[in-house]
Amino acid sequence: MSLKRPSRFNMDTRTIAKVSHGSYTNSGYDRGHMALNYAIATRFGAEAQKQTFLMSNIVPQATKLNRGIWRLLEDRIVNIYSVTFDEIWVVTGPIYDRTEEEITSGVEIPDGFFKILIDENGGKLRVLSFLLPETATNQSFEQFLTSVDQIEQLTSLDFFSELPDQNEEQLESWIPQRIW
Repeated sequence: MSLKRPSRFNMDTRTIAKVSHGSYTNSGYDRGHMALNYAIATRFGAEAQKQTFLMSNIVPQATKLNRGIWRLLEDRIVNIYSVTFDEIWVVTGPIYDRTEEEITSGVEIPDGFFKILIDENGGKLRVLSFLLPETATNQSFEQFLTSVDQIEQLTSLDFFSELPDQNEEQLESWIPQRIW
């Protein structure tokens, strides 16, 4: 089931930052989804899809990244992984360094993006973690594989703190050598 994409992004009035659709106009950057529109629309319906078009789900993404390898990675997640595996969890977001660069409206441009995929395979958790710079184009996915530890270091987030420490350390330090 494919749903028609909304034509505009809406301000999320629940947030302090009142970023609007027009905030990105003529910025040179795409309005890049963090939660995948297509995945949400096809699994949870039209109302959930509308939530992906809130500006709180959007960050500036270079066109070559958004329409290139980022889209290809999202396509793989939606059309292969979510069909092949019983369940898959996806955690994604922007990465910012200490130097602020903004589009004209004042929205900060991320330096890169992470995507962490978790799957249970044979009773064990496995992870694929990607770190893509804003400048990435259509290189191979393997080039961007990294550890969850590296993403945590760049974001100051702690992703799997609910796991027993030994399992957390093993999962987060793993650097995959190839994609699934």
